[in-house]
Amino acid sequence: MCCKHGEVCLPLLRRPPNYLFRLFTSQDHQAKEFRENIAQYNSALAFTSVGVSVDDTVNRRGRGPPVFRIHGELKHWSGSLLPREGTAPAYAQLYILDPHAALHYRMQRNENLCRETMEALQTVLRAVNPYSSIYQHAYEILRQHPDAPQLSISLRVMPGHDPRRYNLPTADEVAAIIPGDGTQALDRRDIILRLRDESGHGSALQRVNDGHAAYSPLHYVLLFPYGESGWHWNLKLHQPKSSTPKRLSQTRYAAFRLQFRPEEFSTILHAGRLLQRYAVDLWASADQNRLSYLRQNQTKLRSDLYKGVEDALDRDANLHNLGQRVILPSSYIGGPRHMHQRFQDAMAIARYFKKVDLFITMTANPAWAEIERELFQGQTAADRPDLVSRVFKLKRDAFLEDIKKGQVFGAIAGLVYTIEFQKRGLPHMHLLIFLRREFKLRSPRDVDSVIWARWPDPETEPELFKVIRKCMVHGPCGAHNPLAPCMESGKCTKGFPKPFETCTSMDDEGYPRYYRPDDGREYDVGGHKVNNTWIVSYNPYLSVKYDCHVNVECAASFRTVKYTVKYINKGPDRGTLALEELDEIKQFIEGRYFSASEAIWRIFHFDIHGQEPNIVRLPVHLPGQHFVHFDPDDHPDTIRHRIAQEKSILTAFFEANASPILGPVANNYTYQEFPQHFVLQDDKRWKLRQKGFALGRMNYVPANAGERFYLRTLLTVAKGPTSWDDLLTYENQRYTTFHDVCLARGLLENDGEWHRALAEACTMQPGHALRQMFSTLLLFCNPQDPGNLWNQFREYICDDLPYHLRVMGHVNPSSEDTYDYGLYLLDHLLQESGHFLEDFTGMPLPVRNWAAQVGNTFIAEQLDYDHEAEREQAEHSIVLMNSEQRMAFDNIMESVEKGNGSLFFLSGPGGTGKTFVYQVLCHAIRAHGWITLCVASTGIAALLLPGGRTAHSMFKIPIDGLTEESLCNIPKQSSRAELLRQTHAIIWDESPMQNRLAFEALDRTCQDIRDNNCPFGGITVIFGGDFQQILPVVIKGSPEDIVSASLKRSYLWQLIKVLKLERNMRLEQTGSDDERDFASWLLDIGHGHGLTREDNTIALRQDMRVFSEASLIDAIYPGIATLPTAPAPEFFLERAILAPRNTDVNTINQNLLNYLPGEERRSSGHLMSLVFHQESFV
Repeated sequence: MCCKHGEVCLPLLRRPPNYLFRLFTSQDHQAKEFRENIAQYNSALAFTSVGVSVDDTVNRRGRGPPVFRIHGELKHWSGSLLPREGTAPAYAQLYILDPHAALHYRMQRNENLCRETMEALQTVLRAVNPYSSIYQHAYEILRQHPDAPQLSISLRVMPGHDPRRYNLPTADEVAAIIPGDGTQALDRRDIILRLRDESGHGSALQRVNDGHAAYSPLHYVLLFPYGESGWHWNLKLHQPKSSTPKRLSQTRYAAFRLQFRPEEFSTILHAGRLLQRYAVDLWASADQNRLSYLRQNQTKLRSDLYKGVEDALDRDANLHNLGQRVILPSSYIGGPRHMHQRFQDAMAIARYFKKVDLFITMTANPAWAEIERELFQGQTAADRPDLVSRVFKLKRDAFLEDIKKGQVFGAIAGLVYTIEFQKRGLPHMHLLIFLRREFKLRSPRDVDSVIWARWPDPETEPELFKVIRKCMVHGPCGAHNPLAPCMESGKCTKGFPKPFETCTSMDDEGYPRYYRPDDGREYDVGGHKVNNTWIVSYNPYLSVKYDCHVNVECAASFRTVKYTVKYINKGPDRGTLALEELDEIKQFIEGRYFSASEAIWRIFHFDIHGQEPNIVRLPVHLPGQHFVHFDPDDHPDTIRHRIAQEKSILTAFFEANASPILGPVANNYTYQEFPQHFVLQDDKRWKLRQKGFALGRMNYVPANAGERFYLRTLLTVAKGPTSWDDLLTYENQRYTTFHDVCLARGLLENDGEWHRALAEACTMQPGHALRQMFSTLLLFCNPQDPGNLWNQFREYICDDLPYHLRVMGHVNPSSEDTYDYGLYLLDHLLQESGHFLEDFTGMPLPVRNWAAQVGNTFIAEQLDYDHEAEREQAEHSIVLMNSEQRMAFDNIMESVEKGNGSLFFLSGPGGTGKTFVYQVLCHAIRAHGWITLCVASTGIAALLLPGGRTAHSMFKIPIDGLTEESLCNIPKQSSRAELLRQTHAIIWDESPMQNRLAFEALDRTCQDIRDNNCPFGGITVIFGGDFQQILPVVIKGSPEDIVSASLKRSYLWQLIKVLKLERNMRLEQTGSDDERDFASWLLDIGHGHGLTREDNTIALRQDMRVFSEASLIDAIYPGIATLPTAPAPEFFLERAILAPRNTDVNTINQNLLNYLPGEERRSSGHLMSLVFHQESFV
């Protein structure tokens, strides 16, 4: 953890100058004031600034020590040596000034700090910090060349210098003059110094590369007063026996610096709040570098199916065009794929052991004696997050030993845990425990023996009473503290106070109601009287031994499993990004938060997940379709040889069954049972397990995945298959498909229900509707023998196609041609949803090459316009535009015609003519014979656009599991990809309703498909809508979550030009005075002009108010409750009640139905539950 057994060999930090040493160690008033404000002093004296979004909400609650917690990316910035005209100097610029002037500016910005301390620190740093003289020297050089404003100086560590020496080289050694006009290529790792910013484009800050030796010392001047080098790319491990020692990683460097050594005075460990910032900086830099590496390198390294690579090699295809980019692999700990795999692993353990027995949360106690005795004089636990993390890790290990070997709850069968960090920075562990059968908690008496939710007796159990009073009382919340973090909508989200209970029982959801007697025990906690209803459930033994918050819950029903497993694998905290400019790489930031404790935990390489038993992930793939990785730049023969030798885990399973040595044992087990008895070696060979235990987990395959789904179904029951052929053989008969084998084994149901549905539809629906229905049936209903259904109903499904074939030139189309063309059209419909006919076992495939006759149907559809008619319509409409609309139209058309690939947002309230502008743009672009794709976030909005479709349908945006790394489901070789390559413009209406991740997924997809790194691959994109209307739906999301999901929080927003429409054409043409007044009122609400009350609600106008649901119904449907007969249909068509929540809609609808006269009639039908899952893995 500290020096990697001597391989991390760095010089120790020098004892700081005497004055600074006194400030770090003395207990006088001046030293305490310095340590209290050390971060502010450091910022005032630093050469560089830090750009990051700091989460200060936790500090505003007024309780507990200050916490430094960031979210987003962290950067260091360096500016010019002189400030821009009219601005005050700051950071390095102050080291150019004389000391009195520098002190004046520093104190001007930090009036709360001690002037005497600031002056003394400034004097010390000017004397001992080498960067002070380096910057002054650079200033003198640049000032001597006033006629060369572009002249710059590069600050670098020169080759040959010992990278571990204390001080940087002298000013002459470090500063290298870069002559010329400033356009020469510079090393991106260098720090470039210029006299002043001559660009006229703001401050021209340069981001300091975190691989530069000066990255840390330039900002943390109080930690490194002598300018000691920080981590940089040239540092190596101390490996004297190796001719090429490995590079020293950032985390290993950081772990070395964060250790206490008796022979070293560590300014870092004495720095208190500045230590928090430094630790967060160290981890942010290391993590961002790793994510950047993954992103930059995986544009070259692609993954694709073995079969697809072979096909491409055979036809000498460009391998750069094959596959999809792997953006963030599951090997990245904490990433979406990693967390999803952890969730699936935990669920596999839960399924095997049937249910979770206990759910435990353990939180660090900053008052632990092991922490307090290691603190330096005057420190608190908040000043030493390194101690908190290290002690918690030791306590966590001991806790798990108690659970496993000490058998506090009895013998365990398995466990799953994850480490998380509170907003206060304290680490905590969520732990799921699976007990062996004989120790399961089957009765309330069993639960009461290990879990309490009541006050212990202070006389007989004083130690337990002390811990419970200090650590296990919830709140206060509710009326005592309505602003408590657990409060939402006036209620405690944890359900406190709990009701008194005379005995332990389980509620309908499987959650326990613990024994909480109303015994009159009530004790003062924080100025409030607390009885048993406020006690968090606990285990007496664990609470006394570990002296911290240990919440123990009984999970007595399998219904609680999914929630608890998902809860502990939910991933790091995320929130709304406050940074205006985000890195285009989108490095898994997702607005996540982390504090110093988490940073140090990760720096020390402490694990954040654990589980027992081990899970072996078992891929399921069809023959020749396992994933292989390849470098498209390698020689084809090299790739062909490599992939031919590459085995999969599944084929290794076949080999083990065929082995004369392993076979007799292996033939007794299924694929999923295999890891319980065999161990998978690194070379993908199985050997008999000698010790331990593991569970297998086959990757999930959805029911509409065709043959792959049937293969997985077969693998759940087939024991001992030795090959693909053997797997296809049952009772000495070989079948051609896995589907047929499943049918023969009785693993599938029949299709009677779908037969009846099609038979009924054939009597009333035309061919094109039946094809749509049949494709839906294939996609979502999982028919067992779709080929048989096709053969029975193909005559009806294709009844309109003979006419179409004759139009295409087939004079007398045969029934075979008709059915074959029908299969082609059905395949095209399936491709709309990312599938093909070949995905559905038993379905025949089209024989003729209809694509050659029809062409790319996507492109043909988009070009099926009369160019002359489009031109005439455009010219006619353009003259009808007002000035705002015309300006927006001209801006957009300029980008389309010149191929600029600009991004626009057409903004305006309803009635300002956005749809009219879209329509004119479509006519004008299509008049050129160019393709413009019109999409909207909803189906209704899409109907208003020429050729409009929903965005998800057009671009195959993932429905579930949309992440920062998602791509649209458009293979690079597909017809839809070719459509995107030929697209000139995309119009996307109602954009504010769409989650930003959808736009970003399409952006990445277009860049990949078009091989163009410009936004959307160089396509001009016109977003549109009104941000004052509906924002993206985030299920159970907070306002911050919803804002974070909006387009304005996307990295794309900074590239978008906003075009505003403010003139309401609809009201000008047909609006009454009342309508104009109402529209104006709505706009005022949208702009927040004094209409929002203190409780964040809107005061409705008097003429709009009703005071009960019955009054609302009567106002919209007057007299409905007293009418003798139901009104005519037109009565209902002219009115409606809208509500934002489904619960309100259902209630109002039911009450309205109750008013209607006549008998109630009910219709029932068969309900099929469709459950879709998505598992991403790399």
